[in-house]
Amino acid sequence: MARLHLDLSETHDELVETLMRMCDLQTKKDVVENALMLLGWAAKEAQNGRIIAAVDEAGKTYKEIQTPALIGAQRKRHPARVVQPRVVQRKKVEVESTLISRKGEDAILA
Repeated sequence: MARLHLDLSETHDELVETLMRMCDLQTKKDVVENALMLLGWAAKEAQNGRIIAAVDEAGKTYKEIQTPALIGAQRKRHPARVVQPRVVQRKKVEVESTLISRKGEDAILA
C-alpha cells in the first residue's frame, strides 16, 4: 500500500471537511479516494472527446466543467487543438434518461 502525505491550505482542508460531511464520508482518505475515482472517470471521458457536465433533466440544461486536468486529458486526444479553461456554463440540451443511467459501467476504470 502506498502512503500519501498532503500539505493542504486551510481553505482546502476546510473543503475536505465539508465534503466529508456533505457526502457522509468517514475519513479524509475516503474523500481523496472518491475524488481520484471521479477524476479518473472524468479524464477518461474527456480523453474520449466527451464533455463533463451536470445535467438538469427538468430544465433540460447542463453545466459543463473544464479543469486544467480535464483540458490535459482532452489534449492527449487532440494535441493540436487549443482548449482554454472555461467557467462552468449553462446550455440548453435535449436530455434523455439514457444519459444518466449507464448501468455502472463507468465506475470501473479500464
